[in-house]
Formats: sequence, structure tokens, C-alpha cells
Amino acid sequence: MFKAKIRFNDGSSLDYTSKDEAEENKIRHSLDNNVPLAIVESNRTIMIVPQNIILVDVTKAEK
Repeated sequence: MFKAKIRFNDGSSLDYTSKDEAEENKIRHSLDNNVPLAIVESNRTIMIVPQNIILVDVTKAEK
């Protein structure tokens, strides 16, 4: 399980928890390849454009 904090260039941020073991790699792929990052939360999907991201903090969380 991972906890992620994404800070945007307008000063806002998004915190979320993911059970996907590949979450860190998905974020890295999105930033490296300049493709939108899809975050799925319950019944919605949030698409984030990498150009708006200034900081990503991903930590492994205890289950």
C-alpha cells in the first residue's frame, strides 16, 4: 500500500492511498513520458496532467 501526495503548481495538492503495488512505477512512467496520470478513487477517475505537477511524494504505508 502506498500513500501519495501530489503538489500542483497552483499551490493545491492531492493526497491519496493506493493498494496498487505498481503505483510508484505508474507515477514515474507518467512523469517521464509526459502522459496523464490516472488516479482511481472508489467510483471516479482523476486524470492529472504532468505539466501541472511540481512535487510527488510517495511513501510505502503499513497495512
